[in-house]
Amino acid sequence: MTANLQDFQVRFFEGDDTTGSIYVASVNGFNITVDKSSDRRVDENNIPVTNDYSPRPWYIKAMQEQQICFSDVFSDARGRGLGIGCASPYFNSNGEIAGIVGAGKFLTTINEIVKSTKIGESGIAFVMNNKTGQVIFSSKDEGIFTRDNDTDFSNDPSLFDNSDENFVAVIKDMAAGNTDMKLTNINGESFYLAYTPLTNSDWSFAIAMAESEVSAPAEVNKEMIESSTNSFVGLLNDSIKLMIITMLIAFIVIMALVPFAGNKVAEAISKPILTLSDGVREIASGNLDKKLEIHTGNEIEHLAVCFNAMTDELKTYMNNLTKITAEKERIATELSVATNIQLAMLPKDFNFNRSDFEIFATMNAAKEVGGDFYDFYLLDEDHLVITMADVSGKGIPAALFMATSKTILKNFATFATNADDYAAVISCANNQLCADNSEMMFVTVFFGVLEISTGKFIFVNGADSLSRKR
Repeated sequence: MTANLQDFQVRFFEGDDTTGSIYVASVNGFNITVDKSSDRRVDENNIPVTNDYSPRPWYIKAMQEQQICFSDVFSDARGRGLGIGCASPYFNSNGEIAGIVGAGKFLTTINEIVKSTKIGESGIAFVMNNKTGQVIFSSKDEGIFTRDNDTDFSNDPSLFDNSDENFVAVIKDMAAGNTDMKLTNINGESFYLAYTPLTNSDWSFAIAMAESEVSAPAEVNKEMIESSTNSFVGLLNDSIKLMIITMLIAFIVIMALVPFAGNKVAEAISKPILTLSDGVREIASGNLDKKLEIHTGNEIEHLAVCFNAMTDELKTYMNNLTKITAEKERIATELSVATNIQLAMLPKDFNFNRSDFEIFATMNAAKEVGGDFYDFYLLDEDHLVITMADVSGKGIPAALFMATSKTILKNFATFATNADDYAAVISCANNQLCADNSEMMFVTVFFGVLEISTGKFIFVNGADSLSRKR
């Protein structure tokens, strides 16, 4: 039954050129491996070499965590480049780990995804190893975030060694697994650096964007504020001049009574206006932390309060925009990888080299990933199995249950020797899926077998849904 996994492993390669190996490694010492490399490994005595996967990073991490996990970046055992492993333990009937199943993937696809990330004109997207401070992937081919194309990280520079202390402090905060956005200097230019950790790894994803590009909407408001302020100040200055002239006439008339009243009144009116004007110019220059402190109890104080509220809203808007953009890029990257993996599970080779029948199938998920699937294979030279099924729900849970259902159905079908066994195949598969099904998921199945020589088609309609049994 374990050997049946080899067919599934081969199918996986048909839809994913970047996968290096798919492996099932038992704790008892045997393993089943499908690898793109076709070379036959032998020792100096020309005796075939047996793979020992127990020292590999993906094997050790899956054994330690006892759940599906991603390994750190490692060098391929055959020297073909850098890769990362996704592995999960499988258990025997006693709940003990029976072995590890997983896939090793070259980092070519992930690198292309990061390189294709476009954030404005100045945006830079990169992934950093939190332990070493080295850039793993980057959307730029030059600058301090550049990643060399070799397969050895040991000689790559670390961002921790940058000469700018402020920049290093921001990078260390990123390496600590924090999520934030900070202003720092990159090659002598001010940049906003937004970062967040990537789950299931010791990496962080970051986007750097020039301050000038981030604050471009504020520049538009700056011009509007300056225009409105200049117009407002001009009107006030005209009013002040008129008031001063009136006061001078009154001063001449009652010079003996109020020799300095005019100057006092002028100072009381103009000082808060000048304070407001200076503060607005500083805010317009980009200092959104500036607060206007004017307490006159009139319309000028109200205007200052409105300016303070506006600067707070602008700052909050820019922070939220950066965080939302980084989160959307991360989710899109993970869903793209999951879609490719699911499509690779379905058979795509429709050429059986037979003249007596033709077959074709396709599947389009409602979301990026889903629970629908199909399968077809020959039990022998005269019997063709056709399966169509639909798992309850959508998304990642349905995709995982789909992979389990497809494998179990095929395993039991291989034991069928005549038409009377087909109903038992569905029944046994249902019992297997019911075991440990705490989420109460189910799948509807159409299972049929075509006897090619006679054209007779015998089917079992699992409309009551596999795994419904209580």
